[in-house]
Amino acid sequence: MGSFTFDEYEELLGRFLTLKPHFRDEYDTAAVTESQKISYLRSKAMFGLAQETVEEFIANEGLLLSGSYPHNSLLDRIPSKDVIAKAKKAGVSRVYEHEKKRYAEIASFEIIGGLLHEFIASVLDVRQNGAAASFKSKRLYGLLGDMTPDAADDPYRVLLRVCDFVAGMTDRFAVGVYRQVKGIALGSLTPAPHKV
Repeated sequence: MGSFTFDEYEELLGRFLTLKPHFRDEYDTAAVTESQKISYLRSKAMFGLAQETVEEFIANEGLLLSGSYPHNSLLDRIPSKDVIAKAKKAGVSRVYEHEKKRYAEIASFEIIGGLLHEFIASVLDVRQNGAAASFKSKRLYGLLGDMTPDAADDPYRVLLRVCDFVAGMTDRFAVGVYRQVKGIALGSLTPAPHKV
């Protein structure tokens, strides 16, 4: 989203390049563009943080399994806890409240609500009217794939299956399906939902 500069990424995550001797060499030679370098830094940071978390877990496994671990989180006790604290603080002010994220959240209400409305309406139409259901309803109903309600399902179970169907979509996939269902994107390459 452009919330952070390259220098900020490097300053926050560069310490993870010291985890293994070859990380710095790979970073300097294999990662050429800033985007590649950011991806590399992120991957090494995730590797390092996961490694530290595993070590903290193993060192305190007995306490954790007995429910007597005296801290709120494993992440509060790892050596790189300051990286996580800085990332969280920056995330709140510069990612979660970023204008692009706000627009995405607003759009998600329309997309999720729109998908639920269209698919529920199609299922109800097909269940109530059978062969006399609208062509659109039959087409939408056919996209449910494995989530198609069984004939014996009560109305509650029918709604749950449609909700599960929509909830199982990735963000990008849901946008693609919504655009096609609403006629915004004709002939798009978005596959039928049950094939995802």
